[in-house]
Amino acid sequence: MPAKDRYHDTVKRALEKDGWHITGEQHPLIIEDRRIYIDILAKRDNTQAIFVEVKVFGDVPSPINYFEQTIGQYVFNRGILAYLRLDLPLYMAVPIDAFEGFLALKPIQYVLRYIESDLLVFNPFDEEVMQWVSYKKS
Repeated sequence: MPAKDRYHDTVKRALEKDGWHITGEQHPLIIEDRRIYIDILAKRDNTQAIFVEVKVFGDVPSPINYFEQTIGQYVFNRGILAYLRLDLPLYMAVPIDAFEGFLALKPIQYVLRYIESDLLVFNPFDEEVMQWVSYKKS
């Protein structure tokens, strides 16, 4: 099982403050005889469920390399969810400073739109969800 990201518990508390119930952590998805893990599975009102992959973006040697790895994992996980016919959205949880900084750069915004990503923007200090952002094409 993979290690928790630095903001894992912060995002968990932010989701709970936002009315979500955490039903799984390091939630395993089994594909044939292999497992992959998504950080958080959360439900609201027993009618809506989401997966959340927590990302840090601060204090990394190369934001571009980290973004490449993050996007690769995000697209892979979405593909596996589709393969398993789990029709639940996958959100990438990012801190507000990354969202307003590195992730606001035009080429990065283009990539987020291109892969039709969904973001959960959180404040790591107040442990609150700041914004839900969808780059899905209408």
